[in-house]
Amino acid sequence: ENGYDATGIRTIMRRVGADVGAFYYYYPSKQALFLEVLEAVFAPYEEEAAVLMRGAAADPLGTLLHLFEYMRISVQQFRAQYAGRLHMSARWAMRERVLAHLCPYVAQILRILVEQGARPRMPIDRCAGSLSYGMGSLLTKGTADEIAANAAQVRRIIDETRASMK
Repeated sequence: ENGYDATGIRTIMRRVGADVGAFYYYYPSKQALFLEVLEAVFAPYEEEAAVLMRGAAADPLGTLLHLFEYMRISVQQFRAQYAGRLHMSARWAMRERVLAHLCPYVAQILRILVEQGARPRMPIDRCAGSLSYGMGSLLTKGTADEIAANAAQVRRIIDETRASMK
């Protein structure tokens, strides 16, 4: 409601009906609590992404497309459920977590593509960061029309890339 900086430990503990000492028994800081909450929120998404990645060796481009599509759907569902109910500092932290979450999966897919003969024009980690943060930023900040247009373009690019690799 008030954002990360404007919410103190006392306020949190008053809301849950416990004293401040109990907080410090479990958490060394407010940041540690916030990070644990973020991890709990993202745990189901991590599990689903891991399931998606199982097919990466057989179809890396399809997996990349499915990963972005999964992210698009998840962001839309999250927006529908929480729109207007989160302070901007929480939204920013979650957006950053989404992008950091996506990057290792994209890098893994790119490594598979390199093993299959692709020749990236930049280091894989930088390429993964560019793809993840570019797509992720659009998905987490873009309008529904922008997201739909971009998704269609990504599908076309992946289809063209598939065709050129055959």
